[in-house]
Amino acid sequence: MLNFIYMRKRKRLLILPILSIISLACLTYLIFAFPPNTLIIFYNFKITALPIAFLLSFIFLWTLLWFVFANKIQGLLLSIFPLIYLILRLNNLTQTFFLVLSFSFLDINSLV
Repeated sequence: MLNFIYMRKRKRLLILPILSIISLACLTYLIFAFPPNTLIIFYNFKITALPIAFLLSFIFLWTLLWFVFANKIQGLLLSIFPLIYLILRLNNLTQTFFLVLSFSFLDINSLV
């Protein structure tokens, strides 16, 4: 009975690798097709390609790690960490203190 419940849970998670591959494909297309400061226009909204790239990389990491760990919260916390690091690097905050600070913040959140 326990194996059946595990298999049902695993079958529900089979859409996650598909979403991960789709978001990775969109991210690579965005990286190779557009420079970072290009304005992308959606109806009346003008956005640079950088926030869209961050969103796609978050979706890629979250779905991949959710599938690997079979836990949504662990995937969420582990996918936030590289994005925080990239945002800090984007703002020229490259000291190791900021990396340790963001790691400790995520570690404390995983304990709560």
